Amino acid sequence: MNEYRIILGNFDNARKLCELANECSFDIDLKYRNVVVDAKSILGVLSIDLRNKALLCFDGENEELSAFASKLEKAAQHIA
Repeated sequence: MNEYRIILGNFDNARKLCELANECSFDIDLKYRNVVVDAKSILGVLSIDLRNKALLCFDGENEELSAFASKLEKAAQHIA
């Protein structure tokens, strides 16, 4: 299982995450506090607080999604 602690931060990152997730054939979840949403759903992703850390979880391989999640994770590490 791949897990990334990310902060989306803005609508553009949320949209990009949904676009990349929809290209994947496997399930992708975004967990925030006690809420789990489907990362392929823009409404689901926008229903969580984009300014706080969330956990992106998926079983599968997609280099572009992993690279995007790594970038968001690195940015999240610099924010307290």
